[in-house]
This record gives sequence, structure tokens and C-alpha cells, in this order.
Amino acid sequence: MHIIRMYLLNIKLAYKARMMYPGAFVLAILMQVLAYSAQFAITWILLSSFITLKGWNLYEVVFLHSMQVMTYSIASAFVANTVSDLPSMVKMGHIDDLLTKPFPPLFYLLASRFNVGYIAHFVISAIMMFTSFIMSEHRLAFFNIFVMVIFVLCGALITGSIMLISTIPCIYHFGATGWWGIFYDLKLYTNYPLTIFNRFVQLFFTFVLPFAFISYYPCTYLFGKSEGLFQNGIIAICSPLVAFFLVIMTLKTWNIIIDKYDGTGT
Repeated sequence: MHIIRMYLLNIKLAYKARMMYPGAFVLAILMQVLAYSAQFAITWILLSSFITLKGWNLYEVVFLHSMQVMTYSIASAFVANTVSDLPSMVKMGHIDDLLTKPFPPLFYLLASRFNVGYIAHFVISAIMMFTSFIMSEHRLAFFNIFVMVIFVLCGALITGSIMLISTIPCIYHFGATGWWGIFYDLKLYTNYPLTIFNRFVQLFFTFVLPFAFISYYPCTYLFGKSEGLFQNGIIAICSPLVAFFLVIMTLKTWNIIIDKYDGTGT
């Protein structure tokens, strides 16, 4: 309960800090909305000339892309600042100070760096998700909404865990840059149905970097598709299992690395 209260308090403080300059905050939100609106518009234009893309219609592909953006926005709100700040924190010796806090260090680190700026990503992706789902002529029943929420939360946990796992080792290597930048570029491949790529790519994003469980497999379940490596959309139920495994792996990685940390003192 203390951790939850601390998270809520830090979210409130982060919002108040950003609102000290409301004009800059609103302008940043508008710029992000415009950027992602343009991104979705380009996707829409590029795919509008195709009847289907490997059996996926335009609205289903837009939904898939929107789900990627939404899960990324939720994960980044909690971990993006940590991922970007951690290398410099190690170099400056701030990790030593972090270890003296009366809260679990990783949770304190994440809570103290909550980023309210990702609200723009969340809003635009939510609008596109529901609009594209309705226009794809799939039934927006209560059960579908419930399943979407579960899949989005699992996708956010998968994304956030990979972001942290790719960055935390910089503590052991004293500020070396993490791998998230490379992984983010690879993640862009999963904005589209994996079946447009060869079998190696499908295997890679399923078993090596499990980005397919963020939105692709959940979408095959929501749209009732049987394709790719698994001819049954029921593989989507593995998303919560993958999310749970990666969260545990993140915590284990943090504990192993922090146990080896000797400080940056001379």
C-alpha cells in the first residue's frame, strides 16, 4: 500500500511540475497529437489502396498499430524517464543515493520519474483503437472491451519490462548505453501483421523478443484469425503469461545487477 500511495503522490507531483508551465505542456501535447495523427494518417493512406494485407483489412491494421502505441504510452509513462536517465545516474553516483531510500529502490526509481507527457499518445491511440475496431465491423461487446483492457495492460507490462531489462545492465557496466533504442526500432516491425514477414521474423518476435504478444496475437484473437505460426488465435492467452514472466525476469535482473554494484567511488 505504501508503494501504491507513493506512485499516486508522484503522479500528482509530476502533473503539478509540468503545469508550472502550462503553455509549454499543452504545446507539447498538441505536437505529440499532431505527430501521431500524421503517423496514423500515413498508415491509412498507404493501406487504403489495398483491399487486404495478408487477410487483414485497413481498419484491423490500424487497430493493431493503435494497440502498439497505447501499450507503449502506458509503459513509457512509468519507465521511459528511468530508461533515459539511468546511464547518467550511474555515472554521477546517484544510484548510491537511491539505495539509501526507505522504499524498494527500483519502485522508488520508477515512481519518482513518472512522465505525464505520454497522455497524448494514450488519448490518440484510444480514439484510433475504438474507431478502427467499430469500422472493421467487429462487434464491440462488453466482453471484447474487457479482453482489450487485459491485453493492453499485459502489452504495457511486456513493453515496460523489455525497456528495463535492456537498460538495467548499464548499472553493472557503469553507465554504458542500454539496448532499448535498437529494440524500439525492431518493435516497429510489429505495427503490421507478422504474416507479411518470413518465418524467421515471426519466430524472432515470438520467442526472442516477444513483441508479437503485445498486439499481434491479441488481435488475432479479437478478430478471430487463424494464421502464422499458430493456426489458433487462442495463443493470445499466453500474453498474460509472457507479461508475468518478463516482470519476474526484470525484478531478478535488477536484484542480480544491484547485488554486484560496488558504487562509483574512487
